[in-house]
Amino acid sequence: MSEQDFKNFHRLLCERFGYVHDENDWKRDQLSLIEHIAAHGEQAECARRDAIRQLVARHAEELEKNDYAYFELAYTRRTGWMAWICSNHRDDDRNRKVLARGQGDTPEAACTAANEQAVKEPK
Repeated sequence: MSEQDFKNFHRLLCERFGYVHDENDWKRDQLSLIEHIAAHGEQAECARRDAIRQLVARHAEELEKNDYAYFELAYTRRTGWMAWICSNHRDDDRNRKVLARGQGDTPEAACTAANEQAVKEPK
């Protein structure tokens, strides 16, 4: 593995576990990253799993008001993972609204993006 490859790996670990990647001092920072992962890694993993649960719970709430509410979590090679909640499964319905949507490299990332987008836009 080249130094650049290892640096990229370090950057990805930092992103995954919510740690700030220092472009200049990343080599000296490796022990701090390991300590951070040991202390917070389980929390970060639970939060990622909770993103799916949170989006499914949002869909369940919508189903209480609307029997036609639609949830989808799908993967295609072209777009990666996608998560959707719509007011109706039929895209030809003029009254159909996208209530939440997100895309990501993992199911958790797509659901996290959908949860964040759903909060930003008014219902």
